[in-house]
Amino acid sequence: MSAIHVKMRAAFRALLANLAVCAAAFCVLHPGKASALDSAALSQAHLIKATVIMDSKAETALFGFDAVAFYTEGKARLGKAQHFVERNGQVWRFATAANLAAFTANPYAFLPAFGGHDPVSIAGGFLTSGDPENFLMLGDTVFFFRSVESKKRFRERPEIFTEAKERWPEVFRQNALH
Repeated sequence: MSAIHVKMRAAFRALLANLAVCAAAFCVLHPGKASALDSAALSQAHLIKATVIMDSKAETALFGFDAVAFYTEGKARLGKAQHFVERNGQVWRFATAANLAAFTANPYAFLPAFGGHDPVSIAGGFLTSGDPENFLMLGDTVFFFRSVESKKRFRERPEIFTEAKERWPEVFRQNALH
């Protein structure tokens, strides 16, 4: 292979990686609207995996909490071992078979905002995992917070959401590519 082909191939891989970062960020910022995205852009598992909070020892997404229950029941529920699916190297657990089926049909509709990272931290320029039991449902979006204080601050200052949205691509890129 010629030197020009090697450079073109490297540039193409970099382009695909950037596309995957953008697609993953879109999925997290716009839950439910990601199904129109080309799944090939989302196939870079390490980038998607870096987006969603997880128990790194068990490689369990959302620390084992049921992603669908936040939306259907309005509460944090731990998933059960018998109701699971593996996606992008993470195990997703669900409280019921119905929740598993809903997630399997459209997983991006049930992602928490910012992949479960605390929006107050993101607005401050850094990434901190939120606590699934410390969540807030606003409209059709669920947010996780690292602490009660962080959640209170988010409620008191609505502009934090805008700040987090603006900073998210850079904060995500800095952390996903390391």
